[in-house]
Amino acid sequence: MPNLRRDLLRTEWVVRHVPGLPNTCLYRALARYAVLRRTGMDAAFVMGLGPKGVDDDGHAWVEVGGKPYEEPDDVTRFAITFRYPPASNL
Repeated sequence: MPNLRRDLLRTEWVVRHVPGLPNTCLYRALARYAVLRRTGMDAAFVMGLGPKGVDDDGHAWVEVGGKPYEEPDDVTRFAITFRYPPASNL
């Protein structure tokens, strides 16, 4: 899937350079999710909170086949607060 990798890199570059759009995991994950779903992959958009709850960082990422997709961070420390589509629909 060389084209997929290229499309993801381009999309993430655009997200980082749109004026006024914060360069955060939320926007990167949403962009990644859109590209992956467009190619027909069973991607899910996921958000979670760290172990300290609201006093901790949150994170957004994409999962493919129920596993984090090209995620540099250890997302297992995050309690999942939101998943789309819901796990029962994957």
